[in-house]
Amino acid sequence: MPDNVLRLNKANPVTGLPSQMSTNWIDDTYAKMKITGDPNKVILATKIEAAQSNGKLEKMVIGVNTQGQIVLIRLDDFFTGI
Repeated sequence: MPDNVLRLNKANPVTGLPSQMSTNWIDDTYAKMKITGDPNKVILATKIEAAQSNGKLEKMVIGVNTQGQIVLIRLDDFFTGI
């Protein structure tokens, strides 16, 4: 597999999870964080929700390629409409 391949999970109709890193996935993630009752997770979820609402949330994925280098990929509007 080439080093520049990025694989994110597609929507799963069995579990109901949206496509990974899509707007719906992010909504689902911060909603789950809010109901944990953990004050730190609630604060973080609130900040993520506010950034998304204000158009300031940047979607990025960080990984390590086969040479051991850290790779950062900015997703921008890749998931529009998913």
